[in-house]
Parts: sequence; structure tokens; C-alpha cells
Amino acid sequence: MYPFRLACLALWLSPLTLTACGTEPSTAPLVGRWGNPMTGLVAQAAAVELSLPCGTKARFRGPVRLDEEGRFHLTGKARHFHGAFNVELVGHVQGARLNLTLTQFYDGGRDTRQEELLAGVTPDFPGVVCLA
Repeated sequence: MYPFRLACLALWLSPLTLTACGTEPSTAPLVGRWGNPMTGLVAQAAAVELSLPCGTKARFRGPVRLDEEGRFHLTGKARHFHGAFNVELVGHVQGARLNLTLTQFYDGGRDTRQEELLAGVTPDFPGVVCLA
């Protein structure tokens, strides 16, 4: 009698399982280009790339989905000619503005700063001198 009940329960639950596995996230992926003179962020369906002065780049796997309030969180590794370091991005998209908290983790500590990026802007890194 018990095996029959378990089989019925499994058949009854299987449509729920298939439905849950087949649902798509309700928000569209983050796509676009944002920047200011010193920071750039390009989001595509498959990846997000952060550009900083002196050829420093960080790449994150996508798609990146915003929560209901337009926020996202990414962690990864940035690379430049002196090596690599960990980086964390906490972003909030509001229309054409992307407010970004950027934290860089180094052996000796960390550096956190706030950036406001605007849609369609590409950084030009004015006045930056990079020493190799």
C-alpha cells in the first residue's frame, strides 16, 4: 500500500517540478554601456566588462539580472600589467544612470569608491599616466 502512495505522490508532484525548472527569470538581462571619464562598464547578455585606467579590465560572466529595485552584485578578478586583484561591484541602475560601488581587494587591504556612470559614455582617462 505504501509504494502505491509514494508513486502517486511522485506523479502528482512531477508537473510542479517541471514547471519550476522551465520558468525564466522575470527581469531582462543588464545590457548597455555606461561610463564616466575614469570608469567604463559594458554589459552584454553573455558578459560584463569593467574598464579602469592603465588598461585594467575585469570581466564577469553574464547574463546579469537586476533585482526588482534595479540592483546587481558581481565579484571577480581584475587584471592589469602589474598582476591581478579581486574586485566587487554593487550597482543600481536608474534610467540612464548607474550608481556603482567599486571595491578593489589588494594584498595590503582594499579600496572602495562610489562612481556614477551615465548611459552611452565611454571613459577617456584624462590626465592618467601609467608607468609599467
